[in-house]
This record gives sequence, structure tokens and C-alpha cells, in this order.
Amino acid sequence: MKMILPLPLLTVLLVIPLSASFSFPPRARHIYLPRLQSLSLDSKSSSSSSSTETSNPVEVECPIWSQYATTNSIKTPKLSIYTPNPDERGKGGVYATSPIAALEVIARIPRRLIVAASDLQSSERGMEAAAEAKVFSWAVDLTAAVLVALHPTENDRDDDFASTATTRGWITGWKEGGWATRGADLGPPEAKFGPSCVTGSLLSTGSDNDHNVFAKFRLPSHPVIHRASIGLALLTGAEEDECLDALVCRGKAYRGMRDGLLGLVDTPIGDRKGSIREQRAWDVADVLSRVLSRVTMIQLEEE
Repeated sequence: MKMILPLPLLTVLLVIPLSASFSFPPRARHIYLPRLQSLSLDSKSSSSSSSTETSNPVEVECPIWSQYATTNSIKTPKLSIYTPNPDERGKGGVYATSPIAALEVIARIPRRLIVAASDLQSSERGMEAAAEAKVFSWAVDLTAAVLVALHPTENDRDDDFASTATTRGWITGWKEGGWATRGADLGPPEAKFGPSCVTGSLLSTGSDNDHNVFAKFRLPSHPVIHRASIGLALLTGAEEDECLDALVCRGKAYRGMRDGLLGLVDTPIGDRKGSIREQRAWDVADVLSRVLSRVTMIQLEEE
């Protein structure tokens, strides 16, 4: 396999218009897919295809994506992928350049470019780590599979999934994740209960007993989690209680798998200050956050 530049790969989008679809046989599997901006389609695409092509010319398509797609045999004749925009946290855009019919297949994804929870079955140490988790779920298996690919050992070198340079290069390109994977989401460093008060990351901040610990201060949870839920509510328009419940649930899911998956992190990637164990735990939290922000369910033919 050839090493490629780490760039998000176009696959099944988390948000797909009703007029677009991907065809797969029965039996679904949870998989980890990179996220790009949702398709931008004019409601009157049939009458304005020429203007769409003019406003989204193929000439401005991201050159790195073009090379990546060519190398990996990904054909998207009706889509144009723009260069990632630093002002939008590195996100580019996926735009329709031609009308797309209902249920039309607009892209096909090679199986080797998909990270699936079922891939964990090919790694003995990954299976053992997942078995040590306090909870069992597709999130545990999928996070373990990504960690195995991201931190291969000598015993993994012969395994097609873990040793694929393309897969590792792609995974290392995952920078953004769920809410507050990046501390800047919580405001400036000097903000009270902001990024300077997190323990590694928002996902790894707090404990399962926070409700009881902070009840005497009339807080429903850890103050950093509480403040983050208010920001998430403003961002999404959801109720603050719903956002708080989501962040608390996410934290519990992380702590349920943390101790079991620590051993899959050979050398911590981040530069945060802390013990080796803490740094490994924070890496697990970061991977889980990026998994949850990209995961979707599709049907795999061979499974």
C-alpha cells in the first residue's frame, strides 16, 4: 500500500439528502467513517444545474483529494470536494455539480478504506482489551479497532487492517471530534470552568459520582461539564438538560471502556502534561470522541 497524505475520505455522509443514497446488501454493521460537509443541493437542481456548475467549478476541487481519490479508485463524477477551510476548523465542502436522482448511487467506497467494528476480530490484543471493558458495545469495539490501527505492534504487522499505511495515515488526519474535543470550544483559556479546568479533555473530565459530589454546591454535575452543556445548547438549539444528559452519558461510556483500552496505546500522541497512564487515557478519550462524531451504520456485502 502507498502512504498517502492524511485527508478525510469521502464515504457515506452523516447527513445525506433524501435525494441521495448508497446501495448495500442487508445486514448492517457499525463502522467508522470520516466526516465531510453535507451535500449542498439546490431544491431546483434540474433547472439550475448550469448555475451550480458555475458556482462550484471542478477547477477549484481540492488537489490533495483528487490525488487521494485517484490512488484509491474513488469516483465521484457528480460531486466536487473543496479544499479544507482553516476558518471552518479544517472542514472543506462536498457540493453537487450535477443533478442527483432519487436513490442514485453517488459514490462507492472500497472496503479497505472502511474501519468497522468487525475488524477487531482480526486482532487478538484488541479483542482482549475490549473484553476488559466494564461495558460491551459497538462503541467499545470500534474504538478498540481504531486504536489497534493507530498503535500497531510487531504482532500486528502481518495483519492487513492494522498494518495498512493508508488506514493509519487516514486516522492520524482526524483532528476534530465531538463537542470540546478541542479545548477552544469551551472558550478562552482564562474562562472560568473553561479549557484550563478540564482534565486532559472534556470527555475525560469528571466522574460517575459527580452528581453527588457537586450537589452540595447546587450544581447538577461537574462545573466544567455543566458549563459545556450550556454552550452546546446555544450551539444546537437543544434544551440545556438534554445537552447535559448527553455529555454525562458520553463521559460514562468513556469511563466504562477506559481501563480496558489503555493497553492499546503504546506511545501517547498528545503533548499534555500528566503521567503516562493519564496521557494514554486522554488518547483513548480523544479517539472515542472522534469515533462518535464520525460513526454511521451501513451494510457490508461480505458480512
